[in-house]
Amino acid sequence: MRDRLNALANLAILATLAVMLLRPNGPIGAWVAERKQTHESQRRIALVWDVLAEGPSLLRFVDSEIAPVVEFIDYQCPGCKSVAPQVEAAAGDARRGVVIRHFPLSIHDYAEPAARAAICAEDEGKFESMHQKLITLSDWSRPPDWVAVALSAGIHDVEVFASCLMSESTERRLKDDRRLADALGVRGTPTFVTPGGIFFGGGEVEAAFRSAGQAR
Repeated sequence: MRDRLNALANLAILATLAVMLLRPNGPIGAWVAERKQTHESQRRIALVWDVLAEGPSLLRFVDSEIAPVVEFIDYQCPGCKSVAPQVEAAAGDARRGVVIRHFPLSIHDYAEPAARAAICAEDEGKFESMHQKLITLSDWSRPPDWVAVALSAGIHDVEVFASCLMSESTERRLKDDRRLADALGVRGTPTFVTPGGIFFGGGEVEAAFRSAGQAR
């Protein structure tokens, strides 16, 4: 009888431990939830990766087989600005491309025009210089002089540039980037994407480049 009671007590203890470990906020439950989230992220990324990775690159690919890091950016976002040197350094060290996708946030008055300026500069073959001008622009308290910014980025035909800013093709490109962001569940900037996962915030730069380094 005593052995039976001991066995029942042990089963009760094991059952309690199992419940504690497997519940959503328990260690095993949290691990399972994290794995599910990772697999879901990877599934979403795989569906759009070929399109996602075709954007303009800040560092030309050394090897077309090397997966880039994709960054969703808002040029008026302080976090994007502060993390830019870290992204540039990591890309240079890894000799890995950083593909830029635009995700201007509604809380920033001039983020969308800045994204349009970057897209139009890309059309003129001046994306990298425009990116550097925008990511280092310090005064966002008033609308930037987009023509002056374009000239400083090396764009000479400012009439074509000015027309491009509000063109249908620029609007389509911006919508394409937003659709990609929606498909991946991007909600803020900077957000980094590799075939291995989605990394939110400036503190995730190293994790994103490690993930890209593991992908082929």
